[in-house]
Amino acid sequence: MTDLSDKTLGETSDDIVLETSEENRDIAVCMINQGTRYLDIYSQRLDSRIYAGADFSNAVRHLAIQSPHAKIRFLLKDHESMIRTNSPLLELSRRLASRIEFRKINRDYAENTSEFVIVDQRGLLHRHHGDRYEGIANFNLAKQAMELTHYFNEVWERSSGITDARRLHI
Repeated sequence: MTDLSDKTLGETSDDIVLETSEENRDIAVCMINQGTRYLDIYSQRLDSRIYAGADFSNAVRHLAIQSPHAKIRFLLKDHESMIRTNSPLLELSRRLASRIEFRKINRDYAENTSEFVIVDQRGLLHRHHGDRYEGIANFNLAKQAMELTHYFNEVWERSSGITDARRLHI
């Protein structure tokens, strides 16, 4: 496992090769913990080996509450397993609904099988195939992060909210 103690969001520019779910999770958590405002996650199905642990949801929670302007967005191709298992992120989004939002990826973008995590429009974790753990992470890859942010925004605008992610209070 890569030593992350010397990695700083927005400063450290070396590529980190990812091969395992643990590496993906640990680096995503490290980046998110250093984030101050934005988190965008484009995922096929929020793989529980990366996104379901307490460390991950705690990092997201910390980002959401540390800034009144925090914006955390998830675009998912398949959200059913998240709903079925009542993911910790789902419960967190219910408590912090003004800062955390989920949308289902519009079918026009279904051919894109990649997954990425963008933190503060600088840090990037990117896997070209969402069903594999091989990928690249970089704590300061602003140009590529912005390109993927533009793509994310395009898909976001054409995608629909996940209504069953919100609890109805009657």
